[in-house]
Amino acid sequence: MSEARARVTLLDYGVGNLRSVRRALEAAGAEVDQSADVGGEAILLPGVGAFGAALERLGPGRVDELRAWSREGRPLLGICLGMQLLFEESHEHGVHRGLGLIPGVVEPLPTTVVVPHMGWATLSGLGDPTVYFCHSFAARPVPQTSATAEHGVTITAAVEQGRTWGFQFHPEKSGPAGIALLRRFIEVAVRARA
Repeated sequence: MSEARARVTLLDYGVGNLRSVRRALEAAGAEVDQSADVGGEAILLPGVGAFGAALERLGPGRVDELRAWSREGRPLLGICLGMQLLFEESHEHGVHRGLGLIPGVVEPLPTTVVVPHMGWATLSGLGDPTVYFCHSFAARPVPQTSATAEHGVTITAAVEQGRTWGFQFHPEKSGPAGIALLRRFIEVAVRARA
């Protein structure tokens, strides 16, 4: 493994678009291990579907391991629903406790906007790239917000707390801009080795 590459564990818990995420990570320069186990140098937590069902699939053991992983300052990136799981709570089909790694609540997008928010939007932050979204729930901006997007309301598009990051958008569907943002996360993982 070259010095510039990191081994990223793509967490396979039955909820995610793993093939395209894996290809995007590899294009960004990572060596990818697809695994149901928490481990490696960095973890990418994908997610597609409903918050409560995803938490159930993760299970209490992996939830505790992910919390410990983040507390230890190890690199963790949640994308789409995976980002939402990083928050304290979600109001999707009831109230569900999240991983609690980022303060805040995930709420439904307001009925005054088109739901789901699907398509391209330009971020405010992270260099202002245009990226691809597909979601019906979002967190309001919090102090850990590193980028926002507009969809009738301002939503948290990315968060960063130490080495725990989240992208509400799909970097794997966002072309070169998404690859560049994944590369930034991989660089964090490489620096974390030292």
